[in-house]
Amino acid sequence: MKTKNLFYITLIAAVAFSCRRTYTPPEVTKDHNILVVEGFVNTGADSSFFKLSRTQKLGSTSTVKAEIGAQLFILSASGTVISTSVNKSKGEYSLYSGSLNVTETYRLKIITTTNKEYQSDLLTTKQTPAIDSLTWKYDTEKNGIQFYINTHDATKNATYYKWNCEETWEYKAYFESLYKFVKDTIIELRTPDEQVYRCWSSEKNSSIFINTTERLAADIITNEKILFVPKGGNRFNQRYSLLVKQYALTKEAYEYWLQLKQMTELGGSVFDVQPTQLIGNLHCVTNAEEPVIGYISAATTAEKRIFIDRNDAPLMVMYYPFQCEMVVVPKVKSTMATYYVTRRYLPIAEDVNGAFLAGSYECSDCRYFGGVTQKPAFW
Repeated sequence: MKTKNLFYITLIAAVAFSCRRTYTPPEVTKDHNILVVEGFVNTGADSSFFKLSRTQKLGSTSTVKAEIGAQLFILSASGTVISTSVNKSKGEYSLYSGSLNVTETYRLKIITTTNKEYQSDLLTTKQTPAIDSLTWKYDTEKNGIQFYINTHDATKNATYYKWNCEETWEYKAYFESLYKFVKDTIIELRTPDEQVYRCWSSEKNSSIFINTTERLAADIITNEKILFVPKGGNRFNQRYSLLVKQYALTKEAYEYWLQLKQMTELGGSVFDVQPTQLIGNLHCVTNAEEPVIGYISAATTAEKRIFIDRNDAPLMVMYYPFQCEMVVVPKVKSTMATYYVTRRYLPIAEDVNGAFLAGSYECSDCRYFGGVTQKPAFW
């Protein structure tokens, strides 16, 4: 009897699943190509930086669709152009903002290559207090490092805070390639500028870190959790650095970022905040019906950087991800071409009879992991 019931259950399930069709709403499949603006008018530094891109349909596997060739302007309240952008790369722009006054209001203006014009609402400038301290602690339960921020504003005018985190770390290849293959049977010593043993990688974390002291008696932030770095990869194999930038927000800006944080960090529960349309402070002047994604703020910036050496966080150090072995490459033109050109091996050190010890690219060139060999100026 049980066997018969199982048969009918299986048959019904098979029929039910065979009748199902995947339905994807047109809102998901359509490419709306909406302009996305990221950035901050920094009234306390030489430059302000912005990144422009376009939205893509859900499920797209292509890289970020950068908005290139645009012109950005910082305008005074009366509409006077104060600063004009300089194009960097990949949709990134910088504007000189060292002459801005924290007591004035400003507006951001964007003109794209298709002559569409976008503007922000007038921006009220906020004065950001200094960061008191940036600390970290190894979290044994989560197996990673948790960073904390401490700050306060004696004037009680900041109230709403946002923090951006930029990571930089030094790492090394498994082998140090002291030589370079030139051509035929020619191998030469590398100059210091040609070293590929030490690299540095950098990454701007996209998580949203915000908080407010609105309901507190004092404008004090104590041990606020910001970035958490789980164990893995090569971040702490040599030396790690975290730069935290602190911004004071207006109440409206804080509410925008809070809503975005709630929408992007949904846990899948029925009690989660339901997705809704974000209302920013950017508008398309050319077409009032066209949406724009982003919220631009103006404020001074407070920064603090912290360094962690591998000896300070031994539990975060990882083994090299490849099994690295050296091979002997004799001084034979065809053999050298096979190893150094086709297989991309690098000469490590001299061996006997004119031969060289060589290591694979992933074990001998730190750039394999995406870093650069130029040491950062702050290192």
